[in-house]
Amino acid sequence: AYHITKFYNLNNELIKQFEDVPLKLVNINKLQPSQFYVDEEKLQAISSWAKTKEHFIIPIHIHKDDIIILDGHTRLYLANLIGLTEVYVYEDETDDYIYSFVSEAKKRNIYSINDLSLVSHEGYIKKWHDYCDEFFRTNKI
Repeated sequence: AYHITKFYNLNNELIKQFEDVPLKLVNINKLQPSQFYVDEEKLQAISSWAKTKEHFIIPIHIHKDDIIILDGHTRLYLANLIGLTEVYVYEDETDDYIYSFVSEAKKRNIYSINDLSLVSHEGYIKKWHDYCDEFFRTNKI
């Protein structure tokens, strides 16, 4: 399957079109998180519109035996909550820091979307943003 990303103005005129991106369906439990938390407030916000498989297109990066989630952890968490077992993914490039994030996730016993902790918005900012800030400060990436 392919996904064509097109953007239209209010007059329904095409503004920008990107190249086709190959998509494939993957079991949600085979995806390795690269973060540790889900923001409760963000989850609430996206639950108002994300309802079908087509709303859960996730960028991934394949590395060794891992299918790493690059973005969309909150959407995947919601997909799991509403009972989706498969989501669309597409392969994308990433920087090497992602492997450190995955390694840390595994140290925290996070191997699937089910293992993420749902935290308040304030908790998310404190825990996740502080982790990222400290990581990039100490690793000079």
